[in-house]
Amino acid sequence: MMTSLTDRQKNRREEIIEAALNIFYQKGFYSMKIEEVAQAAGIGKGTVYEYFRSKEELMAAAIEFEFSELEQKISDSADKEKTLAGKLAAIVCQVIRHQQTQKDIVRVSFQEISGCVYDLHRIMETRQRCFMDRFSVMIDEAAARGEIRPVNPRILMGALMGALFGLSRSAQGDDKCKFFFDCRDMEPERIGREVSDLIIYGLSRRE
Repeated sequence: MMTSLTDRQKNRREEIIEAALNIFYQKGFYSMKIEEVAQAAGIGKGTVYEYFRSKEELMAAAIEFEFSELEQKISDSADKEKTLAGKLAAIVCQVIRHQQTQKDIVRVSFQEISGCVYDLHRIMETRQRCFMDRFSVMIDEAAARGEIRPVNPRILMGALMGALFGLSRSAQGDDKCKFFFDCRDMEPERIGREVSDLIIYGLSRRE
């Protein structure tokens, strides 16, 4: 695996990853063939192996790419907001929109690759740590501005992630969540505002 890539090679690598993701979402990991990825990317099979040593390595890179893309959307949306309430609403909105548009793809893909992509745990841990660092800064800045009282960012993050996990499962159409809440047809912006409102203001009645 090459360690230093030119801009042209970076573009080619991304094209391979996007081709792999499209086929993976259509056929699944086990049915996906490197030949198909190469054909979709408009290159030869050997070229794929110049960038990735195996199908497992390719999928690990593809998953990391997907997470990076989602994180960038979340960051871009949150950075446009000036208040913590707005930033939280933007985060929730982007996550729910992603889940609603992907639906079964997200759930099935993770179930399938969890046993065959050796780097999955490391990827998840790395992305979560990165997001936690950014979230902590966001909370500390809000406290410094006087928007909220000083709180433990990790506890707040845990509460938010718990809410996002349940809402994401519902947005994917998980039957186990329908009894409690079905948000498949709800606007992501509305869900974001309501979750943010609960976190910022709690359940107390406001005058």
